[in-house]
Amino acid sequence: MCSKEASEPMAETHGAGSISTEAILSKIQRFRGEQRKEVREKSLVLYTVEEAKLVVEGTFNWGNVDPEAKYGEMKEDAYSVTIMVTDGKVSEDDLLAAYAELEAAMNADALGADEKFHLMDVEAKEENGDLVLTTYRISSKDVPGPVGSGLNTSFIGEHRAESFNAGCNINRADLAIQTRLNNAIGLLPNIYTVVDVQRWQVLGGVEQYPGFSMPFVNTSIPNRQIASLTLPNPNDPDGPSPIWLPTMYNDYLVYLTPESTPAPQNYTFNDCLPPAAMAYLTQSAYDLMYTIKNTYVQNSQLVPISTRVTSFQSRRDYIGNPFLAYHRLGHNITYTYGRVILSGGTAG
Repeated sequence: MCSKEASEPMAETHGAGSISTEAILSKIQRFRGEQRKEVREKSLVLYTVEEAKLVVEGTFNWGNVDPEAKYGEMKEDAYSVTIMVTDGKVSEDDLLAAYAELEAAMNADALGADEKFHLMDVEAKEENGDLVLTTYRISSKDVPGPVGSGLNTSFIGEHRAESFNAGCNINRADLAIQTRLNNAIGLLPNIYTVVDVQRWQVLGGVEQYPGFSMPFVNTSIPNRQIASLTLPNPNDPDGPSPIWLPTMYNDYLVYLTPESTPAPQNYTFNDCLPPAAMAYLTQSAYDLMYTIKNTYVQNSQLVPISTRVTSFQSRRDYIGNPFLAYHRLGHNITYTYGRVILSGGTAG
């Protein structure tokens, strides 16, 4: 049965990149052919768990990846389906049925007129003898991409740190940094499909409801989540400050302010980030993208495809007064990597 879920990553049960590009391309082409048939005979084909993930992912992404759909505000929608596993294998008939369920669920939850599909990430996890496939549909608001290439860290004027609050500038810092990072990644033409997708999150807060988050403090490498608090800026001579003040931006490798003094639970903060802050945060996020790739992804076939940057305001309860809390501002960053298969079947 297919279900829509909260958009959070799940630990996978296999390593990426163990199947050659030629082999997985052949399997995707076969699966696509079977999937498009109106009438099918019973299939005797079996897939390993890793093959099932790659085939479904590659089929969803085939001809649909839009490398430009990463400049506007991005979102992820998650859908899950459960498949029976026998002796470590999944039957093609069951996998085709699962694919149809996922496709129907996403069609029923169609993107808006101002949204564009970017990429599909499929995660596979074995639970109680079954295989749970979760698709993460990544999309963005349809806005024009920047002109030029390479990383541009030159900014003019202030940018507002919190997307929910007005003030100082109509330009949002999170989207401005996201645009610069995605422009530096660039566009890959002639994409057949993308497989082995991995999303790595650097988190300072986990949203509870729009406008407020709870602090995220525990790194989980199996779930590809890294706490911002574990990434202090090694070039900050003073180290993390104990108290928040405006324009404090360089304590960590991503934007994360110190905590405020106790303030009302629903108090909204904002910060105006000057050009120097925007330059630091953009360069640092760009460098971190490759640090994560080299440290954790560890697969030369996977390349950066896109980044998503979102702002948050977190709060931590003040013990002794339920009406007060410690607040902090920050950015969460999702780095998406994948094995890009270009026309001709070659890996990009």
